[in-house]
Amino acid sequence: MAKFSAFREYGEELERRIRLQTFPLAIKLLERETDIPEGAERPLRDFGYRMTLCQGYALSRKESKLIAMFVMPDQVQPLAAFPLQPLHPQALWRLPLFLKETCG
Repeated sequence: MAKFSAFREYGEELERRIRLQTFPLAIKLLERETDIPEGAERPLRDFGYRMTLCQGYALSRKESKLIAMFVMPDQVQPLAAFPLQPLHPQALWRLPLFLKETCG
């Protein structure tokens, strides 16, 4: 297993070479709400409103917040979340069912 110091060096080298305006963002796809890490904030529960995925990403990047979003009730755009669903050969035929399940 690699030492933590090696990852720190890799991060510093990346930062030096590409000079990002914000920190890189790690995204983990969760299957169940019980998988949400402790301390994560949920848009509707913690902020009082739903948001788009890109707003959640921006909030995480600029304010270093841990945001957990599920399609409902947290997101405004369920279609934006469709590509993040588990991939299988007949993914496109699921789109109407996905919309019905998430939008009611």
